[in-house]
Amino acid sequence: MKASNKILGAVLALAMTVGTVSGAPVAGDVLGAETVQAATRTKSVTISNVKNGKATLYTGQSLSFKTNYKENQLKVSTSDKSVVSVKGIKITGVNKGTAKITVAVKSNTKVKKTITVKVVDRYIIRKDDAGGNAVTEKYDRKTKKSTYTVEVKGKDVCNNVDMNIKYKFTSKDTHMAGTGFAGELSNGEGCGLKLYNMTKDDSYKQIIDFNKKSDKELYKYYELTKAEIKQTKFTRNNTDAGYVMASVVPHGKNGLVKECLIKDKETGTLYKLEYRGSEDPYAVYKSVKVIK
Repeated sequence: MKASNKILGAVLALAMTVGTVSGAPVAGDVLGAETVQAATRTKSVTISNVKNGKATLYTGQSLSFKTNYKENQLKVSTSDKSVVSVKGIKITGVNKGTAKITVAVKSNTKVKKTITVKVVDRYIIRKDDAGGNAVTEKYDRKTKKSTYTVEVKGKDVCNNVDMNIKYKFTSKDTHMAGTGFAGELSNGEGCGLKLYNMTKDDSYKQIIDFNKKSDKELYKYYELTKAEIKQTKFTRNNTDAGYVMASVVPHGKNGLVKECLIKDKETGTLYKLEYRGSEDPYAVYKSVKVIK
């Protein structure tokens, strides 16, 4: 019996040795395999509100990522804090430039998404000074509209009277500049404005004080019927520098006449503004304001 037990023990020892050498798992090996499998199971990071791994921000504009992870599961970093700052999953454009933003899973930082963020100025400023027109155009990349500031000094070539006024307006039409004639702007593509001094024009004498007239008085001036009044619109702008009235008035077979009158508070000079371009003139006229 003793000899049999010794033989059995030797066989069992040999079997255990063979099992270990042949790759049978041990406790450490099992844990290592689980760690690898856990890494493999970590979902890749997706950002649904950034296309093709690229985004553009204006200076001061922010963007919060929309991802398939909760905010507390992610770590967001920037390659250049002076260009793009980071707070949680929110990034903000600081200065013009380009930065790489990395969105990584905290539990496994090897799982990450990197995007390129370009920061640009929201506004493009263009200036022009020609023919008695000092023009500054401020183009808004977000609204895709330009706000123009225009200072007119010189002779109205149509009425041969002086003009001296500063006003601003907003339009979808860009790159408008002076043509060489006082009060006239154009972008060379069929869009532009003309300003006229109407103070000595007899047809406007009754409306030179339009800022003091009620709608009813204006209806009388334009000789409107009850049916035409329903189609009529007046919009008034009043600033420290002057008055503006934009109007839409039916005019017989000519359809709807859209007009913009401007009055300088200091001099009492009456101006008329005419716009031609890619949008409804009344929309442009409503935005006109006299400034100092």
